[in-house]
Amino acid sequence: MAVPLLAVLLLPIADLGLLIREHQILKTAMREGARFSAMAENRVDLSQDPAVTRYRIKQRVIDYLEGFSIVSDDITIDQDYLMTTGGIVVVGSELVVTYNRTLLILGPRCFQLGV
Repeated sequence: MAVPLLAVLLLPIADLGLLIREHQILKTAMREGARFSAMAENRVDLSQDPAVTRYRIKQRVIDYLEGFSIVSDDITIDQDYLMTTGGIVVVGSELVVTYNRTLLILGPRCFQLGV
């Protein structure tokens, strides 16, 4: 009787721990991709071959996420993202990744991260 109850209590805790870990890894990868995307030499609109530049940015994120099932179509790049910092509007680079994950208890879920 105690073992099933213990499993019902521990599996969601373990799942939450894994979810938090994956969220942190995804955020770090997106931050790295946004940093790489914001570099002047990686501007898609100024590139001679925009498809190659977009590929390099997305590949930077995918390489960081080795072991995750992320493909290039799961990543969206916006290099004209407006941000307000200290009352000043600046243009930045935003990346959004869509990541599907099956929870141990509740079944499939999907969440999006953007940096």
